[in-house]
Amino acid sequence: IIFPGNHNLDIWYRFAKPSGLGCWYKPGSPSHGGAFRFGEWEPFLVYNRALSGSNVIKCSIARQESEDFGCPKPTRLISELIRKAKPQSILDTFAGSGTVLVVGKHHGIHTTGIELSTKSCGIIRRRIISMNAATGATIR
Repeated sequence: IIFPGNHNLDIWYRFAKPSGLGCWYKPGSPSHGGAFRFGEWEPFLVYNRALSGSNVIKCSIARQESEDFGCPKPTRLISELIRKAKPQSILDTFAGSGTVLVVGKHHGIHTTGIELSTKSCGIIRRRIISMNAATGATIR
């Protein structure tokens, strides 16, 4: 599952045709969508699987869960995507503040994250360390 943003949707679609397209509906979100002004929704592309249920996920972003990061995805959104996609493992190539990694571990899924920013890596490390030790998180 990839969140390409509204302005990159066509590029990702041409790069590799997805098996599905979904919508993250963000009620009440400010319209900071650039030239397109799609502030209340964001597309996501699904590759190599079908999602169960609706392809629209309604999840507000009013409460930012990681104050140290500019655009984190809500844990509820990621949890819903995991529930719908039923992955066996997760690779997050733009780990950011680590929300996907934290939620994946919470669901008992093996997660791997890649992040270039040392500041973001510190945030991820703190978030994973604060999780229950029973998750067996490995940090490198």
